[in-house]
Amino acid sequence: MANFRFIHAADIHLGSFLHIDGIEAHSKLQELSRAATYRAFDKICQVAVRSNAKFILIAGDLYDKEARSVHANRYFVDSCKKLQREKIQVLIIAGNHDPIKEHGEIFELPENVYIFRSDIPEMIMVKDE
Repeated sequence: MANFRFIHAADIHLGSFLHIDGIEAHSKLQELSRAATYRAFDKICQVAVRSNAKFILIAGDLYDKEARSVHANRYFVDSCKKLQREKIQVLIIAGNHDPIKEHGEIFELPENVYIFRSDIPEMIMVKDE
């Protein structure tokens, strides 16, 4: 059996705003906290590409239900398309904050993305090409 690498991540909460006390007066800090979840996901994707990972497993809370936005969903889809070009799969287990388990995605997901069902056990094969 061949060795392969993957990334396990959780609680990304794309689109959520990091709350920092006293931030109202500091516009630079506001912008950094607005972009933090996107920057973190960018770093995850960069590590996946650099390390030649076969897949990224997102184990819950890709989004934050209250903060989900069209922008966050579009960003995620675009990021997954970049990963698809690198032949990296994205596997998602919905968490308690994820609207994906209730409403589906706003934009069509690329073929490299798989969302596990919550009502039955599932298994997928990861091929080493």
